[in-house]
Amino acid sequence: MKRTLALQGLGRRTARAAKKLNEVIRHSGNATLKTANGIYVKAGLSIVDDFSDRLDVFYQANISLFDWEHPDGPEGPINEWVSAETNNLIPDLLAPDTITDLTALILVNAIYFKATWKTPFPLHLTTQQMFRKSRTEQVPVQMMQVEGMFKVGTVPGQAARILELPYEDDRFSMLVLLPDEVDNLPALENSLSADILTSRLDTAVASTIKVFLPRFKLETSVSVKESLQNMGMTKPFMEGTADFTGIVSTGQLYISDVIHKAVVDVNEIGSEAAGATAVIISIQSASLHPPPEIRCDHPFLFIIRDNVSKANLFIGKFSGGA
Repeated sequence: MKRTLALQGLGRRTARAAKKLNEVIRHSGNATLKTANGIYVKAGLSIVDDFSDRLDVFYQANISLFDWEHPDGPEGPINEWVSAETNNLIPDLLAPDTITDLTALILVNAIYFKATWKTPFPLHLTTQQMFRKSRTEQVPVQMMQVEGMFKVGTVPGQAARILELPYEDDRFSMLVLLPDEVDNLPALENSLSADILTSRLDTAVASTIKVFLPRFKLETSVSVKESLQNMGMTKPFMEGTADFTGIVSTGQLYISDVIHKAVVDVNEIGSEAAGATAVIISIQSASLHPPPEIRCDHPFLFIIRDNVSKANLFIGKFSGGA
C-alpha cells in the first residue's frame, strides 16, 4: 500500500504532513476551501487506541457508529455528512445496501472548493461552438471567451501548452493543459508531473491572451479498487492476507472497495468543485512566446491548484461531455 501511494519510509511523517497540509489549505479569503474526514464503524468493533488518537490529532476525524435505524439505512448519515461538507454537490456517495453485516468500518474524506475568476468570462460572449472530441467527431458546447492578462507556458517534450486562469483570490488558480493536436491528450497525461507544472509557470510572464474555454459541469462516480490493484496494491484487498492490525487488534479486516465521487462546475463566474472518497473495510466471512489566442476546443486537462502549498486540489479532463 505504501509503495503504491508513494509513502514508503515516511512512517508518522505521513500523518504529520497530512495535518500540516490541512492547516495550510484552511482558508477564509475570497475563496472557499474546506476538507473533512470521518470514520464510521460497526458497533462492538474495538479500534486500536493509537489509530483512534491519530485520527483525532492528525486528521480531525470523528468516529461514529453505523446507524441501522436511520430511514435511509446506515448509508444515510454518511451521505448526509458528505452532502453537508460538499455544499450538497455530493448528496449520495454511498448507494443503498453498500453497508452489510460484514462491513466493519468506512473511512470517508470530503473536499469542497468554490471561487470566482479574477477575470470573469462575460456572459454575452458565450456562444455555441463545436468541440472536437477526436479527428472525426465534433459536439456542440457553450464556449466562453475572455481577453485578459494570463500566463501561458509550454510542456517540455510535449506539443502542448499550459494556461493559468487565476481566481479572484490569487492563492488559487486553474491550470488548463492543452495539447496542440486533438488526439495527443493520452501522451500529455503520461508525461505529467508536479515539477513540470511548477517550473514552467513560475518562469512564465503574463501577457494579453484571448481565451476560449467551454462551460462545463462534470460528475463522476467510480470504484478505484481495480485501479489500485493494477498499480500493485493487492494485499489490502485480499481476505486472509490483508493486515490491518494497526486499526483493530483482531487482524480480520480487508478493503472491499474504494469509492470516489467528484463534481466540478466551471462557468463564466468561476468554479465550484467537490470530491468525496469512501474506503470500505470489511470483516472476513470467516521561455515562453505565448500566442494571442488559446482555443480549448479539443480534449484538455484541468487542475485546480493551491499556489501556496502547491497542492493540486482537483485534477480532471474535459473531452466534450455534458
